Amino acid sequence: MIHPDVDSSEIEHVMTKQYDTILVVEDSFDLRSFIVNSFRNEYRMLEAANGMEAYDIVKKYSPDLIISDVMMPFMDGLECAAA
Repeated sequence: MIHPDVDSSEIEHVMTKQYDTILVVEDSFDLRSFIVNSFRNEYRMLEAANGMEAYDIVKKYSPDLIISDVMMPFMDGLECAAA
């Protein structure tokens, strides 16, 4: 049953919500997993272990937000952001 104070258009918006995509770029597996699992219920999550992986993912999926470590192997977060 729908509560009388809730607008049915609000319910439809929630039911048909397109999830925004977040890319987490972090070389620490434990920290990356923690961040991804923290947001998994609200967002479509992508993950990369370094800037080179992130660069390829960004080209393919165009995430809405990128959360990135700065110091990583191969390509750091600053180099990736500038690419």
